[in-house]
Amino acid sequence: MANMDKMVNSFQKNMDQTMDTLNGEVKDFFRKRKVFCLTWLSFILLCIANVLGILAFSTPGWAWTVEVAGIIQIAGEYYGLYSVWYICWMDMESSNQRVCDPWTVVKKENIPSWLAGFQAASVLALVFGLTAFAIQLSAICIPSLYRRKALLISYAVMTCLAGCATCAEFITFSAGFLNDARSCCKPEMVREIKHFELWYSYILACISAGVYLFTTIIAIWEIMISRRNRLMQKNLTTSE
Repeated sequence: MANMDKMVNSFQKNMDQTMDTLNGEVKDFFRKRKVFCLTWLSFILLCIANVLGILAFSTPGWAWTVEVAGIIQIAGEYYGLYSVWYICWMDMESSNQRVCDPWTVVKKENIPSWLAGFQAASVLALVFGLTAFAIQLSAICIPSLYRRKALLISYAVMTCLAGCATCAEFITFSAGFLNDARSCCKPEMVREIKHFELWYSYILACISAGVYLFTTIIAIWEIMISRRNRLMQKNLTTSE
């Protein structure tokens, strides 16, 4: 028992020393690193845009409908919830019960023609956003990469592409979904859409696109500041 207590105490002591060392190194890192407020602002906005994009990417809140179906499996009135990757139904009488199916199990003739483009834009927006995150995080953490021209331009391009892809994402969905909802439904589908609305995931995607593009503006501003500083430094060197 005494040996066990010694081992626990020793482990605890080593952990405390490790954490103290780590905290000291982190504080020392931020004390020595000079990262401008504009860079931090850009990084924080990018994180917000990415979080909003991921929520829109994964939640079934792009649109909701009140539908009537005559088929045996879902006969009667129900709510329909639409996502990038799946579709859900909730009975109006027991709305706490939700049934969700991926788009891959939906009959091919019932899959909207715009879905593939919508999914592709969603994936591209996420890839561009996470790539921009990796670039900016590298610039902040690695002194030799901070404010490098190539990295700044790459960051601006990635945030711009993420914003454009997110715009394509919500435009494709809204145009396709609203058109299909208004013209629904074919007689053989034994289905009627009584009410439809765009919902919270769509709003998140719109906000995310705006934040991405605002981040691009900040990135361009940072490129201009960096260029001006380099020119000033060059002129000083030349004058000396």
